[in-house]
Amino acid sequence: MKDKTFSDRVFRTCPYRDRENFLLQQPRDNDVHVWSTNLQADDHTLENRNGYLSLDERTKAFRFDSELHRRRFIMARSTLKILISSYLNCEIATIDLAYGERGKPTIRKPATKLTFNVSHSHDRALYGFAHSRAIGVDIERERKNIDVLAIAKRFFSTDEIKKITSLPEENRLQAFFSCWTRKEAYLKAIGVGISGGLKNFTVTCDPDEDVKLIKGNGVENWELLSLTPASKYTAAICVEGKDSKVKCRYFLHE
Repeated sequence: MKDKTFSDRVFRTCPYRDRENFLLQQPRDNDVHVWSTNLQADDHTLENRNGYLSLDERTKAFRFDSELHRRRFIMARSTLKILISSYLNCEIATIDLAYGERGKPTIRKPATKLTFNVSHSHDRALYGFAHSRAIGVDIERERKNIDVLAIAKRFFSTDEIKKITSLPEENRLQAFFSCWTRKEAYLKAIGVGISGGLKNFTVTCDPDEDVKLIKGNGVENWELLSLTPASKYTAAICVEGKDSKVKCRYFLHE
């Protein structure tokens, strides 16, 4: 029986119309809030959202060579700032984000115990929020034109490679993306990113197994959760501590 697997969890739609009426209750204790959103937007929405970014963020956006990547960055970053401002009941302009040595973002101002992490892939973004606990999230769009076993042998642990290799060929792609997102979420939660070494720990990846970290230093202090925020996407969350209560929402741009 699968445990802690939320692939069938419903992302309840939460429409965004204006910041004044978009107020959120912060996660408390073991609460984990997960948001998914589509990064596509018309020119009018994009222009408005660009105004939510700081000067540094706008400069970064316009450094992208690709117009598509620039648009996605603006939508992803502005949505993050809307969510933070709604949780903290503050003006977007007062939000100051800091980044660790490996790039993990935190809220420097206003002072808060709200923690978060962000991931995006193609036109979908995922945001995770918690209270006083480290959190990491990862989302990946499933792609069929990849050599699953070759990539697994390069990046995954010996146990993970054996598991994926042992599966029927039609199940390997799902197992690969499940494994990848869970490993990324854990490395982002501990603040090191993939430079921390994907081979140094092991996660379950078979759809019939419990979702968990099973080998590695300190893995007993973390909880791993898996979900599917949209068709053709796989995602995972890793949270410090145990017994998380997850609430999923879909941020609808209006």
